[in-house]
Amino acid sequence: MLMQTMEERPTSKQVDDLKERMDERFDLVDARFELVDRRFEEIDRRSELVDKRFEQMDKRFGNLETDVREIRGELKSIQRTLLYGFITLAGIIAGFQLS
Repeated sequence: MLMQTMEERPTSKQVDDLKERMDERFDLVDARFELVDRRFEEIDRRSELVDKRFEQMDKRFGNLETDVREIRGELKSIQRTLLYGFITLAGIIAGFQLS
């Protein structure tokens, strides 16, 4: 039946029908590519947001590292002062015991 239908139509009509069907298929493919492009654009936007967040976190960690170094330096200074104080106190106590 299909062959009969195709044979009954002139060749130019068949070519036109095929062109129309091909155009419809290409339109569908184009529509799918547009969807894929939109999805990639969304992924790009999201990755940019993630990159910005990581940059913020890097800055915060950089500030934390600086703060930790400062605190360690202050702790060493306090430890030296306390050690000097204890040594001085021990010397004073030893001096009193000798007298």
